[in-house]
Amino acid sequence: MQGQDDSVVVIGAGVAGLSAAAWLAKHGARVTVLEAAPKIGGCCGTTGIGGYRFNNGAQFVMLPEMIRMVLEHLGVDPERLPLRRARAPLATELVDGTRVHIHADLRVERIHGRFDPTQAQADLDRMLQRWLPVLRNLTEDDWLMRPFAPSGLFRRLGRYLPLFARSLETELRDLFHDPDFRSVMAGHLLFAGAPPARFMAPSIIALVSVLADGLYLPEEGMGQIPSVLAQAVEAHGGTIHLGAAAEHIWLGDGGVRAVDATGLGAITCRGILSTASPFATLGKMLAGHNWPRAWRTRLDRPRLSMKTCSVQLGLANRIDAPSHLNYLLPPLERQAEYFAPPSEAIEWAYYAVPSVVVPELAPAGGSLVEVYPPVSQADPASTWDEARKERVAEAAIAWLRGRHTLDIAVQRVRSPRDFEQQLGLQDGAIYGVDPAAGPLALFPQ
Repeated sequence: MQGQDDSVVVIGAGVAGLSAAAWLAKHGARVTVLEAAPKIGGCCGTTGIGGYRFNNGAQFVMLPEMIRMVLEHLGVDPERLPLRRARAPLATELVDGTRVHIHADLRVERIHGRFDPTQAQADLDRMLQRWLPVLRNLTEDDWLMRPFAPSGLFRRLGRYLPLFARSLETELRDLFHDPDFRSVMAGHLLFAGAPPARFMAPSIIALVSVLADGLYLPEEGMGQIPSVLAQAVEAHGGTIHLGAAAEHIWLGDGGVRAVDATGLGAITCRGILSTASPFATLGKMLAGHNWPRAWRTRLDRPRLSMKTCSVQLGLANRIDAPSHLNYLLPPLERQAEYFAPPSEAIEWAYYAVPSVVVPELAPAGGSLVEVYPPVSQADPASTWDEARKERVAEAAIAWLRGRHTLDIAVQRVRSPRDFEQQLGLQDGAIYGVDPAAGPLALFPQ
């Protein structure tokens, strides 16, 4: 039996676990972090292959002031995490040839198409006037880092509640007059994981944040975020164990007693904070407990978020991309096909070019590209064998070759099955519980 009875164990060395561990250690707790993988970061890591630094999951940083605020709360100098802003955050082409850039100064540029750019600019400005105050009320100070109080939330957002009762699709149709420009704006919310008809209007805040505050990348890749947090954990006296999976949590006397960890045995502790998914925490580490029926239902029949297939390319040539995020989209009415494509043939997709923002992520003269083709959400991760992954990757690369010159030096392809096996994501669902399913799909914790 190792450890100390008054220690705290944090399960998971991703951004959430490392942030919590740094805060606990800063406030005097003896913290032990357990990470099953051989490296920190989880979905916010970076992997180097042949001189190229690929993201393991997260593609960019939003709300830079919130990041700065969190680091300051953890006793970390924000200058240790330098961020670079994407110059033109969003570039979009519709399948009918319409092309639009929205620049960092919020200027709408019509490259090609029939829509009225003056009207589009007015509609974009109206969206910001309507929703930017909501974003600022949510993020203007550190209240989100304090214990949650419904009264505080109502005090901040009560006047905006009439907006919250609408669907996202209804809100988009109300805000944007032109169908083409409306399709452009809707497409930039596909990363949320479901068609606009399934989300409520406040989901538009993600788009407002991207436009108003920008997209950013750490100068050394997304893995720099957990690296800085891990240094904070250790600076405050915490310890991080890699390759140490939490296997079982022992309860007794009305509370936590110990946790079994691979290679470490049983660690006694006075508290455990698990940042692993509820499916791993409740269904595996705490298996055998008589959970309430509603919890068992969520474990047995979970409402999961989107799955994705990531085709990452390290190019020996510079790619001529106008933006970090680049979209080829159909009209709004067809965008649900991103989650239920009629075939494996790729007609449209979106791709990120991190090296547009941080050229140093690739060797001199090279580029990084990440393609995210449409994939069926109805297929379990287990159906993604190597043959299917190879077919989708070949189709995605062929699609991208139709748009850019590609001198491929290295490539990495990850399917939903890979995300499940490598990052522990239930059925390969990249966001865990479906964000469009509402609070009833969540676990009380």
